[in-house]
Formats: sequence, structure tokens, C-alpha cells
Amino acid sequence: DNYDFPPEKLKQGMDKEMSSLHEFDVFTETTTRALGGHGTTIPTKWVLKWKGADIKARLCAKGFVQHGLDPDETYASTPALSTAKVLLALAASQHWECRLGDVSTAFLHAELPEGEEIYVQPPPEYYSDPDVIWKLKQALYGLKSSPRHWQGHFADTLQRLGATRLKS
Repeated sequence: DNYDFPPEKLKQGMDKEMSSLHEFDVFTETTTRALGGHGTTIPTKWVLKWKGADIKARLCAKGFVQHGLDPDETYASTPALSTAKVLLALAASQHWECRLGDVSTAFLHAELPEGEEIYVQPPPEYYSDPDVIWKLKQALYGLKSSPRHWQGHFADTLQRLGATRLKS
């Protein structure tokens, strides 16, 4: 609930997230009239948590309202913890250097495929007109297909950098 956070810190966190959404060109603004009665919009919700002395605000789509998606279009593989343990043990035994990284706002990097039209309701804190909606161009947290889009983007990026993806 937004009431548990100091309003000034809350606004700073939300402004930072909105800035990321603009920086990554995540959406184009349109209106509900553009849908012409066809299609639906997915509501959004702020997910908030303390991160040190600041508030991390993430705008998430309520993807649980999405229906009719093929599970093969939403599945994204994730490494098992046992795989990570084996790789770390192998690296330790071979004296390999290990590095850990985090991709900030990872899903916002992934483009939605052409033809996939997803409309979401923007946060009311920034849009007073209920007729304004966003047509997404990039993946957004909470969408059922976002993990798969991010995985594809990440794999393509690594391939461009010279890595080879294993079939297994």
C-alpha cells in the first residue's frame, strides 16, 4: 500500500521508474478510442519496496488478466540451482574467475515482436485522463510473455558478442 511510504520518497521512486520507461521507449501514448471497441487494456500496479534509504518503484502489468496465450510463447527456461552449484564448483576447481552481474530494468530492454499488440493502463499518478492508454513497444514486468522476450533479447545480445548458445 502506498500509504506506508513517505510521499516524497515514493514520488522519487516512481519518477525514477517513469524516467526508465521513457528512456527505453517502452510505450507510445494513444487513447481507448484507437482500439475502436476491439481489444482490452491490461491494468498496471506499482510494486514498491525499500532499497536502502530509497524506495524502488516498479510499474508492473497485471498480466494475470491475459488470456489465450500459448504456454510455449510464454515459457522461458531458467537454470536450476544445481546447475549453478556445479558451475561454481567447476570454476573453483579450475581457478576460473567468476563475475556476477545484474541488468537494471532487464525486461525493458526486450522489444515486443511485430504484430504483438499489448495495451496497458498507465499509472493514474501520471495520467489524469482515463482515456489515455499505452501501446507497448517493449516488454513490461508482469506480462506473461516478458520473461521469454527478455531471454530472447539476452541470447541475441550474447550471440552478437560472440557467444554460442547450447542446444541443451
